[in-house]
Amino acid sequence: MLRQDTYLDPSEAGGHRWVFNDVLDPLPAPDQRGADPEREITGAEAVADLDALESLLVERHIGCEIDPSIRAGVRETIEDHRSKTVGRERLTVAALCVDLGRELAELFLDGHLKPRLARSPISANADSGPAIEIEQIDDVSIVRVRRLWYTEQADRERLEAFATWTVPDETTTVVFDFRGCPGGDDSFICNWIERSIIDDVPIGSLVRRTGPGRLIDESNQLTAAAAMIGRHEARRLAAAHPDHFTMIDVSRGVGEQLTALSGDATGVDEVPLSLIGRGPRRIAAKAVALIDRGTGSSAESSTIALRQALGATVIGTPSAGCVDWGNVINYPLPGTGTSWCLPTHTTRGAGGPYDLRGITPDILLDVANVPAIDALRAAEAQLVVDE
Repeated sequence: MLRQDTYLDPSEAGGHRWVFNDVLDPLPAPDQRGADPEREITGAEAVADLDALESLLVERHIGCEIDPSIRAGVRETIEDHRSKTVGRERLTVAALCVDLGRELAELFLDGHLKPRLARSPISANADSGPAIEIEQIDDVSIVRVRRLWYTEQADRERLEAFATWTVPDETTTVVFDFRGCPGGDDSFICNWIERSIIDDVPIGSLVRRTGPGRLIDESNQLTAAAAMIGRHEARRLAAAHPDHFTMIDVSRGVGEQLTALSGDATGVDEVPLSLIGRGPRRIAAKAVALIDRGTGSSAESSTIALRQALGATVIGTPSAGCVDWGNVINYPLPGTGTSWCLPTHTTRGAGGPYDLRGITPDILLDVANVPAIDALRAAEAQLVVDE
């Protein structure tokens, strides 16, 4: 099974430059967290794997069959490009950016989204209560997140107010219940995480030292989740690979960064994630996220943010898979050779669907149709048995 998806990425808002990410080798289980921390994400010169691309697009969509006509169209489009490349020694990602990317995007936009939105597992286990609400049961705070958008003023007030919620002193566990949550805007969750555990003083930005080049600043393209997760990943990479990465002071501004680094013998090739580091301030309570096949899009990026920033334990069944049709940020999951594709909310471009594998829970447990507190206790009991 593939543990990374190939996807189309409109790299500039409103643009039509499409990029295929590379596909990793098959593993026996579709674990998003992977086992290859040394693998680097390759760029435009990566060798394109059309077989893996076809398999992904046709067979690995997030738990539901795509329309047969579209499936056939994907195969025909890829076969057409395969025939054009016969005799080439290497078919690179860059070679696919324009023609194949545009053709597949048009194919998907012509019909792919309609059956997906009508029959997607994202609707599974959804309910019609308030967008977000908090319940206290003994020493457990349960944050029920039904959706991360609002159509009514009351839901807007609830979502915006959550950023200032303070975990009660008696709470030992905070459970974020994302079951059936189709997504929306992950900033409602990430704003709370930022204010709860992150100091406001910038301490650094991760750069990769490989040779002369230019510093690329895409910080305004990141979702709240991607930016925050990246800060933690920056520290990990800088500590683990000091010869390849360094943390630089950003308090002086980007202009002085460029001046200081341009004189270095090694130069600066790129800032792959434009990471702004901040000092962590942990909350005392442990965090848990409940997910199921109805957890999608920004509910997934919020779950990843909780796992990476708070060390949250993820309980449930694999999630739906991130679905978005705007710009995306490619984020390498810490300690793995896998990438996660996070939608941005700051810019929108011409795009198609972005389908990923979904999150593999830390504790695999069927938590459908049970109260959150019961799901937590069942997971705790399973851990005791496993020990």
